Amino acid sequence: MKDKSVCVGSYRTMMIEIVLRCVGNLIVIGALPFRLGHLGAPLWYLPIYAAVAGLMLTVAEDFSFARELFLRADVRSYMRVRIAIIAVLGAMPFVAGMALHLITAG
Repeated sequence: MKDKSVCVGSYRTMMIEIVLRCVGNLIVIGALPFRLGHLGAPLWYLPIYAAVAGLMLTVAEDFSFARELFLRADVRSYMRVRIAIIAVLGAMPFVAGMALHLITAG
């Protein structure tokens, strides 16, 4: 009986971690680029934001990646992919925020 409760607790913890990770990624890919665009940031801010956010998400996933970014090519490639995903998927919310800024400002 005790083993079943441990498995259920572990499953719930794992599901909470997955949900929090998905929500964090949605905020980084959708909400923050939209807000940057809505504040009137120029388009060249998006690649800078993507680089900083990709680096932070990579390090936040596993703190040992902070040291391994300088030593291992696979970790650097993983970070580059995260940056590209944020830049590509964050472009539409950023442009939508810019459009909303232009509509409300003028």
